Amino acid sequence: MPAPHSSSAAAAGPTPTLPRIFDLFLQTTDSAKKTAAEIDDDLMVEFFIRWNRYGGGPEEHIMTTFGITKSIYLERLRTLARSDRINRYPLDIARALNTLAIKEVRKK
Repeated sequence: MPAPHSSSAAAAGPTPTLPRIFDLFLQTTDSAKKTAAEIDDDLMVEFFIRWNRYGGGPEEHIMTTFGITKSIYLERLRTLARSDRINRYPLDIARALNTLAIKEVRKK
C-alpha cells in the first residue's frame, strides 16, 4: 500500500513536476470507467500541463489538436477549474488550473 502524502514524505525527495504528477494520475485512473467529458478534460489538462511553462500552446496547435480556437480552449479550462470536476485531479494540477483561470480573468 503506498504511503499517504505528507510533508515529511515530500521533504524526502524532489518535488515532482506537473507532467509527472499528471502521468501518475493517469496511471491510477481506470480509463474504461471515464465519461466522454472526463476524457476530454484529461486531454485538455494534459495539453495545458505540457505547454504551460512555455506560455501555453500555439493557436494553430490548439486548433489542430482540439478543433477549437485558443480563446475557447482557455474558456473550457477556466470552466473546468471552477467546476466540481476539478476535484478529480491532484491538488497541484487543480492549483495550476485555478491560477490560469485567475490570470485569464485579470486579462479581460
